[in-house]
Amino acid sequence: MKPSWVTPIALVLTVLSYGTPAQGEELTLLPRFAPDPTVRSGKTRGEQPLGELPTPSRPTDGKCSGFGAPKPNLTLTLPREMPFLSLLVTTEANKTLNVLVRGPQGTFCREGTRATLAGTWSAGKYEIWIGGLRGSTQTYRLSLSELNQ
Repeated sequence: MKPSWVTPIALVLTVLSYGTPAQGEELTLLPRFAPDPTVRSGKTRGEQPLGELPTPSRPTDGKCSGFGAPKPNLTLTLPREMPFLSLLVTTEANKTLNVLVRGPQGTFCREGTRATLAGTWSAGKYEIWIGGLRGSTQTYRLSLSELNQ
């Protein structure tokens, strides 16, 4: 039988680790999180048109183009409101990326070589997809910070 502290330590190490996120990775952040910025990197892939993902009844902010996986690259949980949180996705290849964030405040889509979404984020669960051109694969870096990036 494992000691009762093994599972919480493994969870903390998973949340704080850097590296390539597996499809469906989960991350929980609280105000004044460390390290700031918290960074994840990975590769875009998939044939699912981001604009065709089911969205809640709220309108979408921004144009959802590009192709990604059917499941989000990252699920971000915020147990409390974040007065300011900046999400920045960049690519080394200087190619356009597409980012779709679906959460309690609606669905937000951004694109560019530096796709960003910043402001007050309500408590809740956010699903984040990162996509690119159909059939292409490109490396990305996702950065979350309580400072402007």
